[in-house]
Amino acid sequence: MALFAGRTLSHVRSWRTGLSLWEASVTTGHVGPRGWYNLALMRLDADHTDGAREATETAIALGLDEPQCQALIAMAAFNGGDPAESERVARAALDRWPDHPELLQIVGVNLAQRGAWRELEALCEKPLEREPAQPVVWNLLAQARRNLGNRSGAQEALRRAQELSHP
Repeated sequence: MALFAGRTLSHVRSWRTGLSLWEASVTTGHVGPRGWYNLALMRLDADHTDGAREATETAIALGLDEPQCQALIAMAAFNGGDPAESERVARAALDRWPDHPELLQIVGVNLAQRGAWRELEALCEKPLEREPAQPVVWNLLAQARRNLGNRSGAQEALRRAQELSHP
């Protein structure tokens, strides 16, 4: 019951109460790896970055080894003020899941913050050749091209992103 109440309260933005109930449910051992992953999401939303990483690592240890888990660990590092660790985790995960949009976005945001526009452009081009239906990656490519002075390339990338986002 506490698990259901925690999930419901988290959806209506009563984070503290929802998080408390979710923590109680997960620590009793009545949930599997998805429960730990959901706890990690709630902790990240509550700016509890160390706890988010810990819960995600527990989910992975219990068998939930998916790109979203690695993205969550990278986001926790970024939100916790460690962009280098964020990028390291996301890049390592991209070796396994090279077209995953969340992982690409995390690396892309880190590159953009450093002004590494050519590297950002290169990061986006290969995944878009393999899987062109990724509006997030088209947006990153548009940002890189705009900052490299390629106005027409930026406009084309932005057009593709908008078409995919609003079919």
